[in-house]
Amino acid sequence: MAPIKAVLFDHDGTLANSEVVHFQFWQRVLADRGVAFVEDDYRLHFTGVSELNTAIAIKARFQLTDCVADLVAAKRAQAQQYHATQVYPLMPGVNEVLLALRRQGMRMAVVSGSARFALEANLAGLGLGHFFEYIASGEDVPNNKPAPDVYNQALHVLGLRPSECIAVEDTASGLRAALAAGVATCVVPNSYSAHQDFSGATKRVADLPEFLTWFNAHYR
Repeated sequence: MAPIKAVLFDHDGTLANSEVVHFQFWQRVLADRGVAFVEDDYRLHFTGVSELNTAIAIKARFQLTDCVADLVAAKRAQAQQYHATQVYPLMPGVNEVLLALRRQGMRMAVVSGSARFALEANLAGLGLGHFFEYIASGEDVPNNKPAPDVYNQALHVLGLRPSECIAVEDTASGLRAALAAGVATCVVPNSYSAHQDFSGATKRVADLPEFLTWFNAHYR
């Protein structure tokens, strides 16, 4: 087994407790169009789904007249307004885990399906940007998660083989993306994603501190 040289973290729902905020963005977009959108609907059908694919599905489900690009733009406007004054809160243990991994000399990157502006704004606002060697965004590649493109991009930039990395994901979509790129994955489900199918994950843990304990026991 190749030594692990890097941990590749998803962002939304893994580092940042942002799923409820993304739901609220879409809820406002739909409310402006006279549609009621409930949290359980988002949780069951859209957690971990890319912005573009969510817009496509929402347009079809609610028979909206807007084009998909306009729905994406409306959601992004919500996000830009949010990030002008706020940040998504951290998931439990993030700072401690990142500090511990850096002390061990572990390389780290963010591999996310989210828009680059949101990733950079949130990581900067939380003071986490300095931990990560690279931020891979879903808009930088032809196909978003669950396709492997964003992981392949990160591996290429870092100059690492899949066997030299561990991914940390909170959704089935992210897990499938990492596995398709050949990267072993630890899943950390949250209240939005706990019902999803995590078949194929190397390990499932309750939170990031538990991930660190497992990682150190098996890979250090």
